[in-house]
Amino acid sequence: MQANADELQDFLEERERLWNDGDEQEVAAAADALVRAPMTPEETGRLFAMPNDEYTHDPYSYYRYEPGLAVRREWPEHPDGFYVKRTNAMGLREDLDAPPDDLDLFVLVAGDSHTDGVCNNDESFANVLQALLAERHPDSAIEVWNTGVTGQSLYNYLGNLEKFLDRDPAVFVAAVYGGNDFLDLVRVWHFFQRTAPPARRHDYWDKVTRAGRVASYAVAIALNQALYFQYHPEQVDVALEAARQVSAEMKRICDERGIQLVFVYIPPGIDLGAELAPEVREAIDILGLTDADLRSYDRLADRWLTDVAAWNVPVVDLRGPFAEDVGGFYWSDLHINLAGHREVAERLLPLVEQAWRP
Repeated sequence: MQANADELQDFLEERERLWNDGDEQEVAAAADALVRAPMTPEETGRLFAMPNDEYTHDPYSYYRYEPGLAVRREWPEHPDGFYVKRTNAMGLREDLDAPPDDLDLFVLVAGDSHTDGVCNNDESFANVLQALLAERHPDSAIEVWNTGVTGQSLYNYLGNLEKFLDRDPAVFVAAVYGGNDFLDLVRVWHFFQRTAPPARRHDYWDKVTRAGRVASYAVAIALNQALYFQYHPEQVDVALEAARQVSAEMKRICDERGIQLVFVYIPPGIDLGAELAPEVREAIDILGLTDADLRSYDRLADRWLTDVAAWNVPVVDLRGPFAEDVGGFYWSDLHINLAGHREVAERLLPLVEQAWRP
């Protein structure tokens, strides 16, 4: 983790140094507007540090899965003891290679590894939603497509929306995960602004390394974000401004195209007051995270959702339902489990039906 982060820091600092004064003024003038540009495959590789050859460059979402994957993952908590990570010809976690042309309803879903799913394709909340809709509307041709990819965040979700605009989706669902989506916005924001975030100190990485030996999954999926904003509180506003601008662009596009935008907020299984696994609690102690640091997930979500509420965009906020039974909705690695996916699908169902009005 540190090696990738150090390389990325060097890349962003060098990019900032090469930026000339005229271009700086141009970016500053557009500070309240979303700044984006195409990324080369090299830039994508540096910015997102794709961990293996399962990923490839994408001109819209910056990266996606390779097409034709069929990777068996052993997972004892799954009823089958494993699941298969399968992608279609477009590199999506779908069994069909492309959406049919003669659909009555097409719903597009974007998100990170929770949306992607630690499960089989048909068990993700996108595909469970499709099954629920098909059951209630048997005479209609319905597809709900899952574009979720591990490590993606709001900039990537926006790219997936743009990628499928020619398919005329009736509903676009963007599932934001509170455990690391806000942190993941920071580096992309700085890339497009041609600035560099503050470098992380040696003691930061010492803590991450020691905590990672105890519960690497918890560090990656949630605790690293809390630690980063503890060390760099000034970057909270950067993350929230990025979230606001990208979300606003999603709304602008959806309004322009007559698409119903729906946000889902998936909380980390750490901030819900549940009894934590001993190794997670130990990792929290090693990182020196306080209760106030762990409440940062809620503070970030509340501030982002305040913007969304002002736009009258429907939101499925899962903090309430998931708090009732945290252990029932998450795998031990803190990804949502099959019950979690079904809960998301069932809460999306009435919103999609209301938007569609068949």
